Amino acid sequence: MENWDDYRLLLALDRGRTLRHAAKMLGVSHSTVSRRLQQINQKRGTVFEPVAGGLRPTEFGKGVLNFAVRMEAIAFEAESFSAVKPDDLSGSITLSLPSIVAEHLLLDELAEFTRDHPNISLNLDTESAYADLDSAGADIVIRCTDKPLDHLHGRRLSLDAFSFYAAPSYLQKPSSEWRWLAGIPENDTLSWLVRSPLPEAPIGLRIKNMTARFQAAVSGHGLLFAPCFMGDAHEGLVRLPDARLITDREFWVLTHPDSKDVPRMVALRQFLASAMKKKAALIEGRQVKAA
Repeated sequence: MENWDDYRLLLALDRGRTLRHAAKMLGVSHSTVSRRLQQINQKRGTVFEPVAGGLRPTEFGKGVLNFAVRMEAIAFEAESFSAVKPDDLSGSITLSLPSIVAEHLLLDELAEFTRDHPNISLNLDTESAYADLDSAGADIVIRCTDKPLDHLHGRRLSLDAFSFYAAPSYLQKPSSEWRWLAGIPENDTLSWLVRSPLPEAPIGLRIKNMTARFQAAVSGHGLLFAPCFMGDAHEGLVRLPDARLITDREFWVLTHPDSKDVPRMVALRQFLASAMKKKAALIEGRQVKAA
């Protein structure tokens, strides 16, 4: 395919898995996505085929999508490189993001950014769950949301996928002994439990901190509902049988309109977008290790 927009369409279909979700991601109509997919399938071969509940890539389509992911990463890097001049890349940036994203997903990449941009002072705020861009609580935020505030400048990065996990040794116990690890009631509504493969299993240990719950699951102390970028990346956990993906929210990188064109802010936003896109398969639950 010569048209980059075709690759963007296929990536949206792969990540959304339905025409409706892909149309939402691209900001076009459902009929536009349907028509363009039909044109691509007729011209190049069948990339996606219908299945119950949506679409899935064919074997040929998986090969095309591999090229699309690589092209997307290159495009982001090129955009970041050309967006700013070296002399402009200095000053301070406060980045607010969830602690688990910093610890389990972007720590190495953020360290790389500081090495590549020695004149930028990068400050990570992992404590303020809702740092306010309007009151200068942060310069840039990474947030998981289903609808970012309209006046903020931002870019959608990926779905925020969760699933259900346990240590293999824990699953060797009789199922009557299985217990869920959960948060403290005020920060955990347990809405995920009814969508789990084991909604009748009782709650065992309650731990407010997500990282501590994660470590408890790795140590074989219970069943866990966790982000796919944590559960699928750790060799000490496997998905529960028949575990579904929960994708109610999306990752966004956001900044205030007044600072969106500041060169160092542009550089960090583009860097974050590129880093997250490279890990999109893991974040969205499409990089599942063999049980």
